[in-house]
Amino acid sequence: MIPLLFVSGLFFDDTERFSLFVEGKEGIIEDVYLEFYEIESTNNRQVIIDEGFVLLKGKNYDVVDKWKGSFLSNDKLFFMSGYAEDFDDKIKVFVIGRFLERISNGSLYEVTVHAHSDQRYHLKNIGEVARIILKDTPEKIPIESKSEPKLPELLFLVKGSYRIFEDQQYVFATKLYDKKQNPTNEWNVNGGQISGANVSIKVFDRHGLPAYETNGETNKFGWFEGKLPKEIAPAGQYNVMYSVQYQNSTASEIKPLYILETKQDANFRHFTPTADIGGAGWNDGGGNNNSVMYDDVDELQRDDTDYIRSNRLGGTGPSTNTSIGFDMTTYAGVTPDHSHYIWYTLGKDIAGGSEIKVTVTLYQGTRTIAQWTHLNIDTGFTLTRNILTLEQQKSITNYEDLSLEFVAECTVCESGADRRRAQISWVHMLV
Repeated sequence: MIPLLFVSGLFFDDTERFSLFVEGKEGIIEDVYLEFYEIESTNNRQVIIDEGFVLLKGKNYDVVDKWKGSFLSNDKLFFMSGYAEDFDDKIKVFVIGRFLERISNGSLYEVTVHAHSDQRYHLKNIGEVARIILKDTPEKIPIESKSEPKLPELLFLVKGSYRIFEDQQYVFATKLYDKKQNPTNEWNVNGGQISGANVSIKVFDRHGLPAYETNGETNKFGWFEGKLPKEIAPAGQYNVMYSVQYQNSTASEIKPLYILETKQDANFRHFTPTADIGGAGWNDGGGNNNSVMYDDVDELQRDDTDYIRSNRLGGTGPSTNTSIGFDMTTYAGVTPDHSHYIWYTLGKDIAGGSEIKVTVTLYQGTRTIAQWTHLNIDTGFTLTRNILTLEQQKSITNYEDLSLEFVAECTVCESGADRRRAQISWVHMLV
C-alpha cells in the first residue's frame, strides 16, 4: 500500500508528485484533475499545484499561475485554490477535501469543488489522491528481480446504474484489461482481458455504513457482472465501491448511486412507527428526550444520531428483560403483491458486560406474522433487512393493524456496572 502523502519534511521538491482526480456530473463540472508536490513549510503541509485542468460544461480550463494548497490535521483535510483558463475565459477554483479511507494506490477523500466565473458552479463527490510515477525517473530494479515477470498495469472498467427506483435492481458490469493492450480505455477490445481476478462490490449508505456486499471472479473475457437485491433502500444517496485484485496488483473505483422513491404506479407504501406500545423499560435519552419513543426511530431515511435505549439489563429478576412495540402507519387497500421489507437497526451501548438478545416480532393485531432473533448484539448500530416469505405476505389481511415488537433480554446477565442497554435507532417497513 502506498501512503497518501509523506512524512513531514521528507520531500520538498517536485521529484515526488501526486494527483487528485474527481469525477463530476455531465453538463456542469464534469472532471477535475490536479497535480501537485510538497514544499518546505513550518506550518502544516504546503503544496503547489502546477498542472491539471477543470472540465466545466464541455470546456477545458487549464491550471495557471501555480495554485497553493495545504493538508491539515495529519492529512485529514486539504484546501486548494487558484485560477484556470480556457482560450477566452478564466475561472476561480476552490477545492476542499475530507479524508475517507486509504486504498491500494492512495487515499479517498470527500471532495467539494467550487468554480466561479460569471456564474457559480458546485460539485461534491469522492476523489482520489495518488502518487504519480514520473516517466523520466524509472524505478531501479534489483539485479535479482530482473528476470521476474512484470505485473500488468490494470485497467478496470465499470458500468453501473446511476439512478434507480426502490423497486428496481442495481445492475452492474466490470471488465479487466492489461492497460498496455487497451490504452484507450475501450469497453469492447479483443485482447488483453484478464481472467481469474477477484472482484468486490460494496455499497455504503450516506453514513458510510456498509449496506450490501458481493464478490466474484472475472471470466475468460475479463468480465464480471451481477445484480444487487432490491432491498437496498430506502431512497437516498449511496456509494458503490468496485475493487479488483489480480496477483499483487489492485484497482478500485467509487461511483455514486441515487435510489429514488418507488415509481408511482408500483403502489408501494412506507410504514413507519406512529405510536408506542408499552415500553416502560425504555427511554429516549439518546434522542429528543420527550419520553415518546416512536418519534426517535421513525425517519424515512436511516438516522443513527437519535435513538432509544432500554434500561440496563443484568442481574436477576425483572431487570433481565424489557419490551417495546410500535404501531405502524395504516394504509387501506394495500395488496400483498409486492415484496415486503422490514428494516431496523440494533446495538448495545458498551462492549463487554451482559450479552443481549433481541427478538423482533411483526404482528397483525395479536397474531404473529413473522419473528426474528438476534443473539449477542454488538456495539454501535447494525442494520438488519428482513423479507417476508410469500406465505407470510399472504397471511396479512389488514394493513391497518400492523405493529412491530422488540424484546431485549440478557442471555449472560452481569451485575452492577457490567449491565448493558439495548438500543434502536431506526424502524421501517416497505410494502
